[in-house]
Amino acid sequence: MVRFNFFLQVTFLAFVVLICKRYQGDWMQLQESNHRFLTQLRGGFRSTKLKSGKREHVTGQSTLARYSDKSHLFNTKRMISKLHDKKRGSPLVFYSIFAGREATLELQLPHILKLLEQNIVDEVHLWDFSCKQKREIKNWFGNGKNDTKFLWEEMLPKDERIYIVEPARCSWRDYYEYYSNLLHGGDVLIKADDDILFVDTSRVQGFVDTIRNYPQVYLWSASVINNGVVAGIHDKDGLLPPDIASLDYEVQQPLSAGVLAFNATAGRLAHTHFLNHSQEYYRPPPGKELRLIKGRLSINFVAWLGRNFHRTSSYIRTSGKNVDAGGGDEWVVTQLASAYFGQNIIVYLPLVAAHASFGQQNMYEKIISLYKRPEI
Repeated sequence: MVRFNFFLQVTFLAFVVLICKRYQGDWMQLQESNHRFLTQLRGGFRSTKLKSGKREHVTGQSTLARYSDKSHLFNTKRMISKLHDKKRGSPLVFYSIFAGREATLELQLPHILKLLEQNIVDEVHLWDFSCKQKREIKNWFGNGKNDTKFLWEEMLPKDERIYIVEPARCSWRDYYEYYSNLLHGGDVLIKADDDILFVDTSRVQGFVDTIRNYPQVYLWSASVINNGVVAGIHDKDGLLPPDIASLDYEVQQPLSAGVLAFNATAGRLAHTHFLNHSQEYYRPPPGKELRLIKGRLSINFVAWLGRNFHRTSSYIRTSGKNVDAGGGDEWVVTQLASAYFGQNIIVYLPLVAAHASFGQQNMYEKIISLYKRPEI
């Protein structure tokens, strides 16, 4: 009996040792993972041990993409976004930006801070896509490392409700996959380009309320200055001078040479006309505040109700489209969704936002200088 008890004790101790060794490695990996998450917000350089055993010096903003195929949001206090709180109660508003370029974000930042100050927006999510300036062969307007530095060292510390993420694959797909399983039904997700220079913040709450009141609408767009389809609507309403944009042409021939996105002269005229007659744009024709669109729409400033966003991720997965080439995500989000799947897309005219430039227009610097005037 004594020998049997001794045998049981030895067996138990051996089992405990085995379990400890088994989970020691997992615990150490967890600690290393947490360390990476926390240090991604620190500046300077650090030496990071890779799986191969070699060490590599990398910049301080984030190395998450090297270790995971998932993206994570953190703020300056190293807190995780409320998106991950499954027990949160009331629906939230998330303002997300395909971010990277300091020259344009400097003008958007005051509008963002005002929305936070007035509690119209609950969180701001900066998606650090400055990596695309290095990875993609196209004429990106930007300033590389300085743009990245601006996001992490200037924008992030402005408010603890500002969160930042470096996408794991530097792909638009990271963005759509991230939110698909995290948004609650009543949440509103706003997606803004980083070259949005102006937002009429007084109308954003109305925008959010309207989105929640019309859950059958799949996607919403603001009344965006220098957006082909929206300019076509403005043309129909008699707002714009002639020959800047045609709604029929923008919808039927969205990538042809004559559309606004390829016409710098028309783009500049759209901006200058808005700046000189802004009050007219704030008062859409009575009864025509909401305009139904079917076809391709530039997604410069758009929003989804949480319950509808999962459809976007599903369309992207099933389309087989390269979402990072030729505005592929835009084609899926708008043209495929509305023309093939019959989804409703609405332009909400009471909310005005100004989009600086399309890449083909290449008029960023000239337009930025226009919007630095304080009286807009």
